Amino acid sequence: MRHALNRECILIGILVLVSAAAPAAGADGGGSAAPAEPCPICEAKDRFNKLIDGVKWGADLRLRAIYDNNLGLDKHAAGHERFWQRYRARVWTSVSRIDNLHFNIRLVTEPRYFCRPGTMEEQLIRHEGIFDQFNVAWNKAFGLPLKLTIGRQDIKLGDGWLVGDGTQQGVPLFLLVQELRNCKLAA
Repeated sequence: MRHALNRECILIGILVLVSAAAPAAGADGGGSAAPAEPCPICEAKDRFNKLIDGVKWGADLRLRAIYDNNLGLDKHAAGHERFWQRYRARVWTSVSRIDNLHFNIRLVTEPRYFCRPGTMEEQLIRHEGIFDQFNVAWNKAFGLPLKLTIGRQDIKLGDGWLVGDGTQQGVPLFLLVQELRNCKLAA
């Protein structure tokens, strides 16, 4: 049973890697390619976004396979070899029914499935489903070239490096407090 589960995990990992590499393998880099066929999913999204004026939505799914070995520098220790998959799903919407005022919300979850080590009691770990964006953005605030965003948002510093990914495991509280302390209005 355990060997069948390990083969299944390896197969899933290989499929994730192949599906991620497939678009890159098809790119020829030349400018002579024929115009792309319209994407049925993109067309459906455009039709759906036009149903309600001022409402846009989106979703994405990120699949990752991670393998590490001998983290504790003891290859004979129990659980020295780890292989797991992370599945991040996000759904978001933006409502802008009033000029220069946008309400944004994004829901995210990222369960992990551990194929190895087999010593784990629970192989599927689901910690959370959180709103990692929940804010109101006001463009041209007070008639000035000013944008105010109030609420939970992606905080970017310097050249745009993201502080954390918005999950409880990715953004410790001290980073949030530090960012609130250094908060500035963007002009």
